[in-house]
Amino acid sequence: MLTTDLYHSGQGFNVTYQKGCDVTMTTGFGRITSPGYSTGNQYPANLRCTVALRDALQRKTTLIFHNFDTEEEFDTVKVYNSTTLLKTLSGRPNQTIFTSHNGEFHLQFQTDGRVSESGWNASFSFGCNDNRSHSAHTITTPGWVEYGQSANYSCDTGYRLVGASHSYCDMGGVWRTDPPTCKLIYCGPPEPLANGVLLNVTSRYMKDRGTANYSCLHGYTMIGSETVPCTEKGWGKLPECAGIECPKLKPLPNGRTLTPYFYHHLRRVEFVCERGFNLVGNMYTECIVNSSRMAAWSSPHPACVADIEPFCKEIIVLNGRVNQTGPIRLGQFVHVTCNHGYQLNGSYDGVICNASGVYDKSIPKCYGKYD
Repeated sequence: MLTTDLYHSGQGFNVTYQKGCDVTMTTGFGRITSPGYSTGNQYPANLRCTVALRDALQRKTTLIFHNFDTEEEFDTVKVYNSTTLLKTLSGRPNQTIFTSHNGEFHLQFQTDGRVSESGWNASFSFGCNDNRSHSAHTITTPGWVEYGQSANYSCDTGYRLVGASHSYCDMGGVWRTDPPTCKLIYCGPPEPLANGVLLNVTSRYMKDRGTANYSCLHGYTMIGSETVPCTEKGWGKLPECAGIECPKLKPLPNGRTLTPYFYHHLRRVEFVCERGFNLVGNMYTECIVNSSRMAAWSSPHPACVADIEPFCKEIIVLNGRVNQTGPIRLGQFVHVTCNHGYQLNGSYDGVICNASGVYDKSIPKCYGKYD
């Protein structure tokens, strides 16, 4: 205690106090630093410090040097497991970790009288035993985790992890976060498919390996898999139903082709001739996709002929059919076929359009049994 009176004042005095640096800790966990480190000062010169760390229960213990800065080669920390030297630290090594299976470490910190640096800080602790209660379908690896390490969590197939996928083992064998849970993955109703149909759903749950099966409408072909699985992120990627297109039409000489944007199933194309030309053939043609998903035009490409060119009239046969439609051009052969139950009345089954715009023979007719 310092006591003064009211009459005289002097220069005063200063006191320097130095605590010993030999330490023994039996708590099983804690933090240790070089002298002066916690106050931001450099460690003193000519130190001879001994630190003994013992876990009373002899549990496996981890020692971690987080920061280390001493004079290279001259200021050192020797780390022992009981009496076995594990390593001599000096200078600025990276984070260094040591393990003792019996929970015992001995540290010897020695400095010379010349250069001092900021020193070092370290922590030590026994590990964590993951004997906490976990939700069903949770997978934990490993069960025992050393201090400074993490336990990893995952779920059985068909379940989603809710929470952190890992938990850090902190000082004192305490987990930093609670264990996660596993939630059943439900994909819900499948999405509709444009230009397609949903055939069936085996299950809406991933654990059942649920799938949704699709098919494309007639006139469309599928790009991708027809089977879409229920996954951790929901239903997988839908396939695409792309329209099957007919071959591109050639330009119509002396005319125009009025076409849709796409040549898909049942899309109609119209042909128009320029003034002074007549259309020979069908005015319309449609893109037809058959059962084998092959696309073709319903009628052959017509032509635009000058109106001064002779042509014959279109033939219409009662109870029969012909192979050419529309006005018939010079030299074209028209074949006549009778329907079932009918037969031709002559010895020939076709006629040819001649230069005068008439057929070379009379048009064949189809007669029935009682005609």
